Amino acid sequence: MAVTTEALSGTYVSSGQVNGYLCLPKRTTEAGMLLLPHVNGIQAETRAEAAEFASLGYATLVWDPYPGVNAEETEREQLPQLDDNVTCKEQSACLEYLLREHGVKRVGAIGWCMGGRMGLVFAAREPRLNACVAYYPSMREQRKPGEVDAALEAPNIQCPVQIMWGTHDHVTSVPTFERYRNALDGCKQPTSVNVFPGADHGFLGRKDSTDANRIAAQLSMPQTFAFLRACLSPAGAE
Repeated sequence: MAVTTEALSGTYVSSGQVNGYLCLPKRTTEAGMLLLPHVNGIQAETRAEAAEFASLGYATLVWDPYPGVNAEETEREQLPQLDDNVTCKEQSACLEYLLREHGVKRVGAIGWCMGGRMGLVFAAREPRLNACVAYYPSMREQRKPGEVDAALEAPNIQCPVQIMWGTHDHVTSVPTFERYRNALDGCKQPTSVNVFPGADHGFLGRKDSTDANRIAAQLSMPQTFAFLRACLSPAGAE
């Protein structure tokens, strides 16, 4: 995601279960965004994404999966193992923080890779969430310890959801994605599933590598901004 010329600086916040990078808009829309990063945690690119959402008027908090750990200087294999039941509670605390401390009335969540899968689970468990976007959610056939089955959670999703996935995703196979997609049919909320033929896992960060990734990146982000605007704008607003 490109950073605007009005990119805003942020700060790290830590209070109880709330740990993350906060970036506030110059002009609020009374809406907030909770960003759920990929497995590497908070990186420079994640802070840039937070600035982009803040420039659009969203009070933005990037949830930190590894509080107390410098994720930018730690090898992926050395990062702490996560548990979905614990991380959902942390994410709910972050949502509560946005609502309570920053005048936010509506909150959306967006996640990438690990964060994409977690966002879908979070949307099934958090009734206060107003929108969820999942980019190439990491759903392996053999789940890691601590990972719940996202497909079993899908019918319980409680807000509109948008999913972006490429058919060449090496993490989430076609059969695994189709299983999730079929489970999503049981959800009573609006769903938007966007499939990009030939696009890889993490296509936003690989948009210069193939035409399929470039097309996926070009098409997906405008759709996401429109989806979030529709879900998070005040009732009756354009």
